[in-house]
Amino acid sequence: MRVITPENDYRPVTAIAPGAPRLTVTVVVAAPDDSEPLQRTLDAVASQRGYPKDLVSVETLDIGTVRRETGERSRARNLGARHADGDVLLFLDTGGVPAPDLVARHLDWHHRSDGLVVVGPVEDPDGPDPERRAFLRRTADLRHGAEGFRGFTPGNVSLGREAFVASGGFAEDLPDDEAEIELGYRLFTDGLLLVHDAAATVARPGGAQPGAVRSARIPHRFSRSPADRGPFPVPKVSVVVAPAAGRRRGELLQQLQAQTTADWEAWFPLDHVEGDPRLRRLPDAAGDDDSRVLRAIAAAGGEYVAVLSGSAAPAPDALALAVAELDAVPRAGRVTTGIAIWVPAAGLRVDDPETAARAWGFTGLPVFSMARRRDWNKLIEGPAGVAGAWRALTELTRPVVVERNLITVPEPAGSPPGSLSPLEDESTAPRPPSPAHRVRAWFRRGARRVPIAVIGDDRSQRALRTWAGSWARLVEDRSARALVLAGATLDAATWEEVWPWDHPRRERIAVGVTAGAGPSDEWADFLATCVAVGAATEADAAILRRWGVADAVVSGHPAGSADALALLDTLVEAL
Repeated sequence: MRVITPENDYRPVTAIAPGAPRLTVTVVVAAPDDSEPLQRTLDAVASQRGYPKDLVSVETLDIGTVRRETGERSRARNLGARHADGDVLLFLDTGGVPAPDLVARHLDWHHRSDGLVVVGPVEDPDGPDPERRAFLRRTADLRHGAEGFRGFTPGNVSLGREAFVASGGFAEDLPDDEAEIELGYRLFTDGLLLVHDAAATVARPGGAQPGAVRSARIPHRFSRSPADRGPFPVPKVSVVVAPAAGRRRGELLQQLQAQTTADWEAWFPLDHVEGDPRLRRLPDAAGDDDSRVLRAIAAAGGEYVAVLSGSAAPAPDALALAVAELDAVPRAGRVTTGIAIWVPAAGLRVDDPETAARAWGFTGLPVFSMARRRDWNKLIEGPAGVAGAWRALTELTRPVVVERNLITVPEPAGSPPGSLSPLEDESTAPRPPSPAHRVRAWFRRGARRVPIAVIGDDRSQRALRTWAGSWARLVEDRSARALVLAGATLDAATWEEVWPWDHPRRERIAVGVTAGAGPSDEWADFLATCVAVGAATEADAAILRRWGVADAVVSGHPAGSADALALLDTLVEAL
């Protein structure tokens, strides 16, 4: 059974009973020789407890090991996996000493659900790595956002053998460090849940930091700059054209070629189009229109999938702006935007996405959508077709809005690419999340001042302006390196302001907050990612603790409490 959840939220898996041990496991150790570090690893695995030894593949010392003299880790791991016959593969590195119950902890997860990749910490015995600890805190142990793949730790990771084989394994033509995070990215984008088990530890000198390499095969913004033009072997966006473009397919291709980003590929599953190396074809035309569109989405290679009506004319920056929104708000799963309907005879433009979808969209789809391929991959194998998968995707994901009409329908035949601009009175810049509480910005230019965003009441804004002094500047745009939640009420309205700012590379702190009506689960989850949590009163702190925020303290309001300002200093230390 495979669990489908928003983002990378693997918590529902814990509610499933694992049952009696039944899965076989092969432990694969990438080892260059029979060195002393290798022997330490083998000895530690041989003494594992808590899982039946007859279910563990045994080659030597009660584990399955495949060794290769070249020292190339990717080839050694792939070779070991090909020799393995276990239902689950558990990868360890030479020199790592696993916790006594490591195998049992990994297999406990796999007995609960299919489609899991389980990772545990690889920590230096002399002390945990602060960078990894901060990354795990800010991502809620990999559950929040779209960077969970950076937690993929090949020296302590397990997954189903069939999933590993289907993925193609480690890329042997890449440097080992790049191949490791690249596999993590592929598994994550394929829709698998990446589970972090903090107690399934491996001790190894040097430990392991979050994956941080640039790669042409990883389109995520952590590994590829938006300024990189491409094209790349793995695109940022896969555009799937449905319904068919028909006679205007050449014009639509020109409009795609005129996009301000070149980092895309295009699938025309219902048309035959040539003339650009970024065009992709299905191997055959089997099936009805619905099945061909599904096959194109399934075959797409981009981080994001944009489904575009063949009747639609995208603005030249449509793909770039939609990508910018999803990149900036990792907890969102899809983009929505206005659709301008142009009636040439009347000279009218009307913004009406629902009417446009009924007239020009593919069955059950809007005229234009962009969503994370990871979320499509969770749902696309279901029996409900494209419309059912899209409906499920909208229920599973949060939307982020581009407040412009990026798409016009129907376009005038023969118009030059890019001539269909948005409505003239619209801004051409993406807009930041709009708060319900007042979020004011004081733009104070100064060298090396840290940009900080603040959500809270006016008293907190004034207090934070004074506190920031000469070392920080308060902003309301996405340049913010930290979010301060100050003097705010923790209710549903404030939550709608806060979640778009929840980013794994943005520190956050809560000071002088008041416990409102929730949602308590969402707030508890978010506050656990904060460097510190201070409540306005003891009564508020008690409510937060009941919500599950065990570290909540009483700080008082930032406008009148030295304790609140002292708590804010912990943010300075974290930055």
